[in-house]
Amino acid sequence: MKKGLYRIQEIKKNLILYIQEKEQRQSQQSIDECWNEISKEIDARKRRKHLRLFIRISSVAAAVLLLFAVSSVVFNFNVKDGQKIADNLSENDINEVTLISGGEKIIASTDKPQIVHTKNGDIIIDNQKIAPKESKLQQDAASQQQNYLLVPAGKRTSLVFADGTKMYVNSRSKVIYPKVFDAQKREVYVEGEAYFEVAHNAKVPFVVKTADFEVEVHGTTFDVLSYKEMDNAVVTLVEGSVSVTNSKKESIKLKPSEYVQITSGEIGVPRYADTSVQTSWVMGYYSFDKTSLKDVTEIISFHFDKKIILDKKVQDLLLSGNLDVNLSLEEILQNLSSTLELHFYEQAGMIYVSKK
Repeated sequence: MKKGLYRIQEIKKNLILYIQEKEQRQSQQSIDECWNEISKEIDARKRRKHLRLFIRISSVAAAVLLLFAVSSVVFNFNVKDGQKIADNLSENDINEVTLISGGEKIIASTDKPQIVHTKNGDIIIDNQKIAPKESKLQQDAASQQQNYLLVPAGKRTSLVFADGTKMYVNSRSKVIYPKVFDAQKREVYVEGEAYFEVAHNAKVPFVVKTADFEVEVHGTTFDVLSYKEMDNAVVTLVEGSVSVTNSKKESIKLKPSEYVQITSGEIGVPRYADTSVQTSWVMGYYSFDKTSLKDVTEIISFHFDKKIILDKKVQDLLLSGNLDVNLSLEEILQNLSSTLELHFYEQAGMIYVSKK
């Protein structure tokens, strides 16, 4: 049974939502042709295994590299077409935080890299300036003007735009943004979860686009949760002011410490949010207060893209405290094992949990 807002409150303190299977969209001929061009640059071994976004509770397909064709106007891309190309990419293509800029594929060497775009166009990752490489992925002229950021399962990253805006990107997320912001509007596309600290510029609004809605701000701090695998999306405002608008041009404004849920493109009623809990993932942990082991392991399963199956006898065990996602999956399971006297074992790529 779908639990809607209950999942937001109980599983991730208003952030982690119940997951269900979503229908896979069909590709158009023009997009297929574009993908065929891109796929020529990908290793043949990796192309044999295509991504299948077949979603079940606690079992979500790995995040994939987001590369797609855009229109002739910089960043005026077709979101749905872009998702179709992303769905065709191999789940093995990317295992580390990866940035595609101007056709260059840049792979970070740490689990939580810090990416900085300077005003003169340089890219700095973990305080190291990235030099251009000779080999390039084939892209059309428009997509050469875009940056593509992929954060796979179990990883996180932070990014600073040239205008000073900071963005923190959670596990299994994709972000697309222009190499140079437009003079009239700063636009970013997000699929997954991202936390923004937007540099104020009243003359150039900042807009976050998702598949079903967009958020417009003028200098504020907020969180956008919009995984395509989830039924619901959530926008949480920490400070400042934002407006949330759907495809029907329906719009609402949020006040500080409010969040709103978007379901199938329909905007809900703003409600109060404990923003310190909702945005705790930025600091590398999730908070729990008498939360069932079933709900906790669903978060772990989603974050690390690993299916976890609980024995019925342990599903309702309660946990309070913080889940440190800076740790590896093995370390987290070991801590749970010591705290609740649990037995974990892996078989056929799945983790089984029972009482010792």
